[in-house]
Amino acid sequence: MPINSKFVKPLAGLALIASLNGCEGKKPLLPEDKVLTVSPKDYVESVGKKLSDYKMVGVHADSMSSHCLEELRVSANEYPNAEAITKYDLVRGFVLDRCYGVALIPKEE
Repeated sequence: MPINSKFVKPLAGLALIASLNGCEGKKPLLPEDKVLTVSPKDYVESVGKKLSDYKMVGVHADSMSSHCLEELRVSANEYPNAEAITKYDLVRGFVLDRCYGVALIPKEE
């Protein structure tokens, strides 16, 4: 018996995730290479700045594991000036996984 495609549809990409989360019309999501496991201090030193040059904001997302990174990037999109997410981690749950990190937002000069 074939599977009814009405109930099983592949994810149509980040555009679908963004539209479901009200992010259409906002800046593009942070690239995956800007979601890092390093500490905020290590990141800012690697780009030649100081930690005091940034505001730090915790971001998190609950999602199915295959979509958690994308959901975290959508969550960080609430901070349009975010430069990177550091201290990325993923905690596996029974149904949903939680991923989290620290968004670094450059302070206004």
